[in-house]
Amino acid sequence: MGKFIVIGGINHDTLGFIQNNSPVLYSSNPCITQTSYGGVAYNIARQLSQRNHHVRFVSLIGDDEKGRNALNDAQLYNINPSSIIKIKSAPTSSYFSFLKKNREMLISFSDMSIMSFLTPSLLEPILHNTTHNDALIIDANTPKETCEYLYKWSKNRACFFAGVAVSACKMKNFLAIINKFDCLIMNRHEAFTLAGNSKNLEEVLKNLALPHVAITDGAKGVSIISKGKKIFYPAPLCPNIIDTNGAGDAFSAGFICALINNLPVDQAVSLAFNWATATLQHWGAHP
Repeated sequence: MGKFIVIGGINHDTLGFIQNNSPVLYSSNPCITQTSYGGVAYNIARQLSQRNHHVRFVSLIGDDEKGRNALNDAQLYNINPSSIIKIKSAPTSSYFSFLKKNREMLISFSDMSIMSFLTPSLLEPILHNTTHNDALIIDANTPKETCEYLYKWSKNRACFFAGVAVSACKMKNFLAIINKFDCLIMNRHEAFTLAGNSKNLEEVLKNLALPHVAITDGAKGVSIISKGKKIFYPAPLCPNIIDTNGAGDAFSAGFICALINNLPVDQAVSLAFNWATATLQHWGAHP
């Protein structure tokens, strides 16, 4: 079993399932709501923990009811909450997402202001006595200066360093270390933020010369750029989709887990699709 440190957000999620695929702007639209706890890093940590990997999850919560419930949720999924730090001056993160009737995301909003407190000085005592780990995984809610600190920390310990995007607007947190990851995972919207004025995204990504870049595209599949070569893998058919929330995070967890176990890329993608498919077939971002 692998040993992982996962750093990033834990959110109180509210999902609104819109009852038609053409919502009316500037008006009330009927929907069904569901609440749970999520966040890219937290979802990845749960996927790994539920498969009996050793996971140290580092995140922040507010001194509020949502934060207390987040700790209970983490324990429910066998995640030790000792590295989830309470910040009294900020609320627990919240995420609001509205999905179309076919379960594709229409738009989402997040309040991740608490993540500004995730500084190197806060992390240093938490990570100081950490023994060997196979991988350090960070999500892009991690502030820029903290991303740089964690890159140096991982390299000093010969630890596989993986980054997982959370949104196009948060990609700026990764820019200073964008060519330092052993594995970088983004969706196609997040990937295009790296292209800048270039019209050739593939060339930009190849020039990063990362060992592994994954660009996910929902139900269509994933493009993997590895050792300068790009291969597209179509997603397997999943006829019983209940909820798409967290499926991309399940893919990320499975892909990284396979890579640190030295599986070939095609087998890593196959495992990642299996983890994502399992998540698609029930409510919530659970394994």
